[in-house]
Amino acid sequence: MSKQSSRREVVFLDTNTLHYLALFVTFACDNGFTVKDIGSDGLRKRIDQEGEARYRKSLQRGHKLISFVLREDAQIEYSHFSVVELLCGRIKGAVITRLAKEGAPERMWSRIKEEDIRERSEPDLPNIRKGVNDLASVLTEWNIIFAARESEGRIDVLRLAMEIVGLVYMSPADSIVYAEAIAAQPDFLVTEDDYLYQTVNRIHAPNGHNRYQKIRQDLQLLIGDYELPRACKCSQLRSG
Repeated sequence: MSKQSSRREVVFLDTNTLHYLALFVTFACDNGFTVKDIGSDGLRKRIDQEGEARYRKSLQRGHKLISFVLREDAQIEYSHFSVVELLCGRIKGAVITRLAKEGAPERMWSRIKEEDIRERSEPDLPNIRKGVNDLASVLTEWNIIFAARESEGRIDVLRLAMEIVGLVYMSPADSIVYAEAIAAQPDFLVTEDDYLYQTVNRIHAPNGHNRYQKIRQDLQLLIGDYELPRACKCSQLRSG
């Protein structure tokens, strides 16, 4: 169990897993399902009816995560940075959708600049912000604790992210999410990113690998009595 709580498990979501969660919650609400339907065959069958395989897989990951959280009465935490990534992704997606509806030619796609995204996204911003806010509202209605990790405690997240990258390569986003997860002290970090999953778990349990043993030791010196979390994928969450 997490040091933070002896009563409930804490799962920390990376950005992609937060996206799967939001995608599933939106799908469930749009199709008239409530929290009482999460374990129903009707909801599973409705997901299985989705024809596009990758979209269906994303919904299944979100469904698996929500099912675990409800069954185990677990708490969800995430990084504010992940919300920024989520918002930016949705804003770009809205602009791409708008261009596609316009029938933009091939050459235009390689010339999309930040200025284009800024100007073309203005009409979509209120709905995009509302969509992210609605996720928290729905989860609260479903009696799920869903909270961003706040800046408290002894760990400076950005400085720790810098130190992490100095020990083992991670992208800027992954290093911040990993540092946030260390500060949050969850029972596990949920990610579908293979590289992040492998790296976090090699640091958590080096299993005789000298390089990762040294990384673990150096990180432990930086974080003191904080524990290094392990990572798991949605498919590895305990089934009921």
